[in-house]
Parts: sequence; C-alpha cells; structure tokens
Amino acid sequence: DGVGGRGGGGGLSALPAPPSQSSPQAGHRTYPQSKPATRHFPYRAMVGDLAPSSNCNDTSAVGGGTAAEGGVVHRLQMCASRWWFPFLVGLGSGLNTFLCVLSGPLALLFVTAVLARPSRRYTTALINALGTLLGASALVYLVQLNGIDYITDAFPSIFGSGKWKNTERAMRDYGIPGACTISVMPIALQPIILFGLLAGLSPEVLLPCIFVGRVAKYSIMATLAMQAPGMLRIFGIRSETLVRAQSATKHE
Repeated sequence: DGVGGRGGGGGLSALPAPPSQSSPQAGHRTYPQSKPATRHFPYRAMVGDLAPSSNCNDTSAVGGGTAAEGGVVHRLQMCASRWWFPFLVGLGSGLNTFLCVLSGPLALLFVTAVLARPSRRYTTALINALGTLLGASALVYLVQLNGIDYITDAFPSIFGSGKWKNTERAMRDYGIPGACTISVMPIALQPIILFGLLAGLSPEVLLPCIFVGRVAKYSIMATLAMQAPGMLRIFGIRSETLVRAQSATKHE
C-alpha cells in the first residue's frame, strides 16, 4: 500500500507527500485537512466512523450469509480443534482484505477456534493478526505499484462517504500511537492504510503498527470470548454468533 508511481520501479520508501488543497496533483483526489477541535485522542468521536460497511476485512464484523455458506462454515467448525484451523482462519482474514464478504463467517470461525482450544487462545489471536498483516502488506504493495487512488477506486463502498474524518485526523495528528490505537478498534484496514500513508507513515512503520494493534484486538476478543462473552458486542459479534460457536465446540 505504498504510494508510488505506476509500474514496478518504486520502492517502499518512495511515497509522495500527502496531497493538499493548495497543490493538488493531477489525476489524484485531495483529502481536505481540518484543524482538530481538541488535543485529546478522539476515541468517542471515532465511534461515528463505524458502520456495517466499514468492517470490510474484520473478523469482528458479523453479517448474514446464504444457506450454502452456512453449511460450509458449519462443516469447518467441526474441525475447530485441529492444529491447522487457526491458520485457515488467519488466511481467510488476509484474503478478506480484498474480498470483503467473509466478515461474518470469519467472526464465527475465530470465536469457535478460541472456544475449541482455550489454552491456545492467544496463539490463535496472533495467527489471525499475522493473516491480517499479510493482507495489509499485499494491499500496500498494490497501492505502491498503482498509486494512492488504487485503494479508493478498489473499495468505493468504503470510501464513498466522508465518515472517515475522525480516523484521518487521528492518523494525521498522532502518527504511530494513533495508528496502533485505531488498529485495535473494529475499523476496516483500508482507511487505516490510506490515511496512514497520507499522514507520512512509511509502510515499514505503518504495517508493524497495524500488526501490534490487531494482535491486541484479537487477544482482547479471545479473552472476552472466554470470560465475558456478552462484551463481544463491542466488536460487533452478536449473541447468536457466540451461541453457534459454543454449540459447535460441544458437538465437535
């Protein structure tokens, strides 16, 4: 997701300066900058950035699926205690960076994996974060090859509104701490990547921030699944999803 010219000649560090209203680049969108109203990190304000469509690549976003998809997910749940199951879920999380349709099934599979092997819940969280990192790295690379407009053009449903102003402001004003904190939240990775690059964070800095944030996020989710499952609603996981996960582990 580095910002470079078209073609394969750009390196990870070849990121242009963020576009501004005063000097727009031809063929590129501009993202107006606004002065923050407060110096405190906008945790509460950023809740307004969350919407069902914004959880594109998150295992915490739960959506519906077809009967056929439900059958596939149910069969996969039966394998939740296998050693390879967390790797499968992590791979799905990485692929969903581009597919954007697997959020609900991945949430169910992740919670099932945690409940099936409670002693390995943090390992499961780490593996899932690694899968997310792979997806984010691939997206960074594609943006590096094709320019910053690639990410907005590839995900119009995410960037089709101005609801990301608080995320943009946090990334711009707080840099690395902002990127790490936002990555813990149930927000899609695409805006984090876009605004992180526009804020001047290099891919070598931004990607580790995303990884640290996602490790923390999935670790929190794993802990809540074991100790306070009702609190998973913070991450968008509905009670029926948890019931399905618990039922699958009992009948495995």
